[in-house]
Amino acid sequence: MNNELWSHLKVWLAYLKPHKKELTSGIVMQVVSTISILIIPTLIGYISVAIISPESTNSFNIKEVFLIVILLLFIRALFQFLGSSLLGTVHEKVIVDLQANVYNHTQRLPLTWFNDRKHGDLMAIINRDTSHLAGFIAGSLPALIPTIFLFLAVMIMMMTIDLLLGFLVVLLLPIFYLISKLIGKQLRKSSDKLVKSYGKAVAIADENLNRIADIKAFNRESYETGRFREMMNEVLSQSISVVRLNSALGPAIQFMAASGIVALIWLTGGQVAVGAITPAQQVSFLLYGLLLAQPVSMLASIYGRMQLALAAAKRLEEITQQTIESDQGVELTSEDVTGGLTFNKVSFSYPQREPLIKELDLTIKKGETIAITGKNGAGKSTLIHLLLRFYEPDSGTIYLDETDIQQLSIHSLRRQIGLVSQNITLINGSIKENIGYGKETATDLEIESACQLAGLDRFINQLPQQIETQIGDHGTKLSGGQKQRLALARCLLKGAKIIILDEATAMFDPKGETDFIKKAAQSLKDKTVIIITHRKASLELADHIYELKAGKINLVDKR
Repeated sequence: MNNELWSHLKVWLAYLKPHKKELTSGIVMQVVSTISILIIPTLIGYISVAIISPESTNSFNIKEVFLIVILLLFIRALFQFLGSSLLGTVHEKVIVDLQANVYNHTQRLPLTWFNDRKHGDLMAIINRDTSHLAGFIAGSLPALIPTIFLFLAVMIMMMTIDLLLGFLVVLLLPIFYLISKLIGKQLRKSSDKLVKSYGKAVAIADENLNRIADIKAFNRESYETGRFREMMNEVLSQSISVVRLNSALGPAIQFMAASGIVALIWLTGGQVAVGAITPAQQVSFLLYGLLLAQPVSMLASIYGRMQLALAAAKRLEEITQQTIESDQGVELTSEDVTGGLTFNKVSFSYPQREPLIKELDLTIKKGETIAITGKNGAGKSTLIHLLLRFYEPDSGTIYLDETDIQQLSIHSLRRQIGLVSQNITLINGSIKENIGYGKETATDLEIESACQLAGLDRFINQLPQQIETQIGDHGTKLSGGQKQRLALARCLLKGAKIIILDEATAMFDPKGETDFIKKAAQSLKDKTVIIITHRKASLELADHIYELKAGKINLVDKR
């Protein structure tokens, strides 16, 4: 294993440790299977001579030899099955562990990391590259031991019959390696192109499924089908390239091996003629030559998979070597928090853009409700993202009560804040599951109470399955207002001291908004509330109204 491969794979080999027992047993089974076949060419050589010259042996011995060969073939098949089953099980477990851990790491990366990456590319890496990598470390690498053992054992048997001829076979190995290296290099390049193309195709499908209503409204089905088909044709082209290279590797090695066997027939014929080896040894030598093609071809195949695994490991490292959000810091409970917030000279700018927030100062007292208005793009939602530590300020400090939020663990901070945004994200499940998402340990009574506070109970009671009603992917079976109420119920269930309503009434009609505000006023009592809105009815909830403009925040109405 070369240094480049080892440097990329040594971390991933740790995934084999939990499965050492199964892995070792599987390798041992494969080695036993290999041992069982090593003597067969010698026995068949003996049988062939006995058949051609019956006088050289007796029929009883022939029967014994036949029975031994059959027994050895049975032992080989049995242990090959047992070994393959064990190693196959390890392979599947490693795939699951690898995908779960990469996904877990991805979830813990900062939000800013996702801004410059396509979801389709990430899905392609998590699905395809983990499969290639697991296939190598849990499939190809364990197969190396019995493969190398078979190769060395066959070479020894051949050299035992004729040292010179065995040495000539060894001279062919550099040619096998050169073919494998040339094809393997192209295989890695094609694999990179395939994953990129596949990522683009997944991104198109994911994007279109999320905006299927728009596609239908604008009659763009044919256009989007054509766009997806064009990308899949590119995937097909790259897939065919990978398949052809993989397909070429084995036959190329087998051709070289077969050519070598033909040469051996000629060479061993001469050796038999001069009496250097017996006819039985000639047959055995040829059969060992045929058997040698198996490990040589397997080694070439492993080399090809190694190239795919190396490319996959590099792409996975682009994710796993990224620094995750640190959760170090002070742990807070709801009893520790009153809900006061202070922004002290906070500044922030997106990469390669002008400063969006400039030395902003804002104090929100515990239990106070404020509204923040401003033009689109003024930085209102960005201010909330800074509070939640989705982004980090360029300068300045944000305090929760008297504590700098940078000193708090991220999970502890976010437990104290409930968010209801304009763009509601829901899971494909029941109403109960979506509300319960706000608190993992929530009881049925707590969920019912949250529904009542959010004004969702009347709607739920009209449904045949009530709170167990399935809402569809992204809540497609709900209206915009129902989604907003569900999101508010989920937020209230969390029990946070600080509530953020980011354009939370954007999907309501005037009457629905008025009803929502009345319910919200009751349910948000004694909580610190930040409302981001342009709507007059929502402003009625606020004790103070601020305007965010040119990176600064100004009080425009104190009530």
